[in-house]
Formats: sequence, structure tokens, C-alpha cells
Amino acid sequence: MTKVYLIRHGEALGNVTHVFQGLSDLPLTDNGRKQAKLVGERMKAVHLDKVYASHMTRAQDTAQAVASCQGLPVITEPGVVEINGGEWEGQYWPDMPKKYPRETYLWDHNIYKLCIPGGEPIQHVCERMRDTVRKLAKENEGKTIAVVSHGGAIRCLMQSAMHLEPDEMDKLPWCDNTSVTLVEYDDNFDTHVVFYNDASHLDVDGVEVNDDKAWQMESLEEKRA
Repeated sequence: MTKVYLIRHGEALGNVTHVFQGLSDLPLTDNGRKQAKLVGERMKAVHLDKVYASHMTRAQDTAQAVASCQGLPVITEPGVVEINGGEWEGQYWPDMPKKYPRETYLWDHNIYKLCIPGGEPIQHVCERMRDTVRKLAKENEGKTIAVVSHGGAIRCLMQSAMHLEPDEMDKLPWCDNTSVTLVEYDDNFDTHVVFYNDASHLDVDGVEVNDDKAWQMESLEEKRA
């Protein structure tokens, strides 16, 4: 059995300024650094053999908080990076439904079919994450690893890890900053999701759980109603 702990990066600047950050290399906020420290403390209870992260600063800094607690280096894995947002990069979320009505509708209602103009198709992100994390699992067969990635990318991985049909992706909640998801790979490298989106380590005074839902287009419509 190979265990893969997927961790979303801590709260980053784009999460609080409500912009699409995708491949925009925005840093952690002060609160995000606190979140990263807490998830690092949480992961002390798990013996990790390796820690991987995308090349984005917000993922690297979160991974460093996890790896340093176990005396491990952070191994950069570009294949677990967030979606390339194309024309959406750096744009203010509340402005997007007017600019991109068709694409923002798909974002909430049939995300698997979405291709952001100039960006990476969601289907490609799902396949990229599936193949990359399976590769890491095979390279670390029988071991336990952590992979620090991004909200959209982790959700895309869950489509295959949970054996969901493409049109079932929309039912899957988005994961919180520094939330932990555990996926087990059996001897045939079939997947079993033990738990998803657990951020219980953030339940302490002085640390906020970012509840920004600006990237959920339906929440914008509710606010306008």
C-alpha cells in the first residue's frame, strides 16, 4: 500500500484579493504562513518518506513547513501545478461572469468540459494530475509521501481517484487552504480516498479558515439576488 497525502497550499494573496491566481506566483499571506505551520505540525504524526510540491511559491513555502518538521527536502514536481488560467489569470473574480458568461457557467455546472480561453482544459488538468501522482506513487511504492498542490488541481485528481464520472465533478466540494486529503494506492495502483479536505488542524485561535467563495460563480449570483 502506498499512501499519498495531498495538501493544498496555505492562504495566498489571490485568495484574499479575489483574483484568479492559477499560474500567477502569488505569495502566502501572514494567515497562510500560520496555516502552513499548523499543517506542518499536524503532519509530524505521519512518517513521511518524501515531500513534493509544485514550483509555485505558495506551494513551496507550504511544503517547506511540512518537510522541515521531518528533516526532509522539498522536491519540486511541476506536474502538480495549478491550472493555467489563460485570459483569467489575475482577473477579479466578481467581474468574470459578465466577461465570460459561457465559461463561468461551465465552471459551476460542467467544469470537466471547460477550457478557459488561452488556458489549460480542465480535462487535461485531470489527466495530468492523475498521471503525475500515479507516477509518484509508483516511484515510492510501499511508502508514504506528501504532495503540496493547489485547490483546482487536487479537485481534478479526485475525479479519477474517487472514480467519478466527468459530469460528477461539480458535486465535489473545493478544498480549503492547507486541507489534507489521503489517497491510498494498492498493489495495482488503484485508488481509494480515505478522507478528503480535512482542515481540522486550523481549529485554533488566531488562525482564519479562508471562506472566500469568489471563485464559485453561483455564490456571486446569490449575492446579486
